[in-house]
Amino acid sequence: MRMFCFLSMLLVFAFPGTARAEDALLPFAKEWPGVDEAVEKLVEGGLSRGELVEYQSEISSFVTDEERYETIWQSTKPVLQTAIERARITYDKSAGEEQKGESKEYEDESFVVDIEFDFAKKRVTVRHGSPRYRQLLGGVRFDLKIDQNQMGFIPGNKSAGIAVVVLRGKNPLQKPLLLCAREGKSHILGANLDPTPYRAAAAMFGVTGYLKGGFDSGFNFGKLTSDFFVSHNVFRPELASDDVFGEDPHTEFKYQPSTEPIEDDSLTEGETFAEISGALRFYTEARYTRSAVDTSRMWLKSVHLTASTTVSLPGRTIGLGEGPCSLFLQQHYTGLHYGRVESVVPPES
Repeated sequence: MRMFCFLSMLLVFAFPGTARAEDALLPFAKEWPGVDEAVEKLVEGGLSRGELVEYQSEISSFVTDEERYETIWQSTKPVLQTAIERARITYDKSAGEEQKGESKEYEDESFVVDIEFDFAKKRVTVRHGSPRYRQLLGGVRFDLKIDQNQMGFIPGNKSAGIAVVVLRGKNPLQKPLLLCAREGKSHILGANLDPTPYRAAAAMFGVTGYLKGGFDSGFNFGKLTSDFFVSHNVFRPELASDDVFGEDPHTEFKYQPSTEPIEDDSLTEGETFAEISGALRFYTEARYTRSAVDTSRMWLKSVHLTASTTVSLPGRTIGLGEGPCSLFLQQHYTGLHYGRVESVVPPES
């Protein structure tokens, strides 16, 4: 009788492999509101006037098919954590048209810039792949707790330099970040910066993910599924899914990047986004479900600055020069759904 019950669980809870990726994130219809509006406001108000520009960086949804479903899972306390902690941007001379004011000749056709977020210490570090000065090999570091615009400049050796602006933000862990390939006389900010022929051409991202949870199924069997999904410019998980069957199922599942090359790191008109989603789904033998998802997304938006665009800093302003820049915005989504499985889908043979 016990074996029959267990086999019944396998039939009730199995899903086809082809539908797994789509099913694990349902019924969460993720929308990311306010990004395009925020970009315009950040350039006009946040960059040039030092204003605090708020946008919807945190998004959440809660759905229950019936109110009583929620009470079934009161003792369940899952942990879902995702984050985008690193980015590498490749700048290329052939990625765009020449801008007015460009005069210097560069030997290197391209260069890279690394961004590293330390959310525990609330800081971000930006490094140029080939800086002009040895003391800048470690990059420039910004304290995200400071409530004002911050700026740094790393001159390049045989390529353009990179100007970095950390804009004011309500949440120190989600502050907008602006990167511009520019030319300047020194890393010490003083004079205005000049345009260069370099444009952002590719971007790849590093992420973290952690899922943990379980529930007391009593004398019955239960099922727990764990899944990670990433965008095309992030290393695929070494193991993307994990299933646990049995009494009192429990899981602790961590994202581990695979050694396979990234699928595609190219930009479309200078823009892209990176994403990691972690999903946990609990099932009882009576087919009640508790589904949760945690998603982190980082936008890379292309903005074109005019020759008159300046950065508002405490006590002074600095011209950034005409040309494109890359604006990084972060958004975080959490979703929770209580329901019941209505149909039985046998596993594929």
